[in-house]
Amino acid sequence: MHITADRKTLTDTATWVARAAPRRAQIAALAGIHVTATDGAVRLQAFSYDVGHTARITATTPVNGEALIPAAFLTSVLAGLRANEVELTVEGRRLTVTAGRSTYSTQLLSLADWPNLPDMPPIVGQIPAGLLEDLISAVEYPIDDGTPHDQVRGLHLEGSADELVAVGADRSFIAEATVAWAHAGDFAASVPSVGLLGAVRGLGDVVQIAWRDGLLGLTDGTREVTMRTFVGEYVPWRRLLRDAADDDVSIVVDAAELLGAAKRTSALLPSGTGTVVIDATQSEIAVSSRSEEAGGTEYLDATTDISDTPFTTGIAPRYLIGLLGSFPGGPVRIGAVAGRKPLTFRPLDHPGITYIVQPKRTGA
Repeated sequence: MHITADRKTLTDTATWVARAAPRRAQIAALAGIHVTATDGAVRLQAFSYDVGHTARITATTPVNGEALIPAAFLTSVLAGLRANEVELTVEGRRLTVTAGRSTYSTQLLSLADWPNLPDMPPIVGQIPAGLLEDLISAVEYPIDDGTPHDQVRGLHLEGSADELVAVGADRSFIAEATVAWAHAGDFAASVPSVGLLGAVRGLGDVVQIAWRDGLLGLTDGTREVTMRTFVGEYVPWRRLLRDAADDDVSIVVDAAELLGAAKRTSALLPSGTGTVVIDATQSEIAVSSRSEEAGGTEYLDATTDISDTPFTTGIAPRYLIGLLGSFPGGPVRIGAVAGRKPLTFRPLDHPGITYIVQPKRTGA
């Protein structure tokens, strides 16, 4: 195999493809990038059984062929080159990379163990890449792909004629975001979230979403992502959603100011413990935390609608800071009802996003 390609194009493509290669591959072949050269077209693939990346570029291919190149070697070498063009030459089991006055070589991985990647499933819709990126960013904070709880594992996506919905959750925190999309078929799937945002950022302007049972795909026509879906029913989060009109309490405050106050007051608490307490009156809120060693309170201007004043609630610091850190900015509306039912946080400038958080006892 012999390839001559634009160095920048090949570097960018190989770096994106390598995102799918596992850091600790149980099979040596999975630590590689599978490169195929055929009549001026070059395909690069990486696979972890959970996620696969495929990308295609045009190049000069004097000799067609295929090779399984160690991903770490290829990406690190390409990143350090400066010439406009780069050549990849395979002779036997050895690869030589040449660019300008630089030459590197390495032993190839065995092609015998390279698995076949799944084919892209049928297209069910499409969405601008930037909008999909925003959708994932809004809900990724609480997600833990490795959780033992099947109902909250991974990023959950649902597509219907009305909207595309993304949900991330753990046992005390649910994040939901919805956007309009070009619908071509309904689907529901939960997929690994690790690396997904980076993969989407490497796609073109418009992303097609593809799905069949067990597999979700994303493609811009040149690059493809395939992801196995998790088995099991996702948590029925819609049961916890409620209309803003049903809230007994409404507090509107600047999200950035609340985030700053939460960070400063929670810094007084022992790591991973305690509660940030929010006390609301008709014109302001007090954000505080207390421990045996120290305590602090900050007052923020707020617009409130409270039937019984004052109103007090508590939130785990990591949830409050995490959700506010995911906010796109601007004012946030906090909604509550009587009893220890979940709080809702909604950014007013982005009506498709809702965070649902279980409150903590304040000790008051």
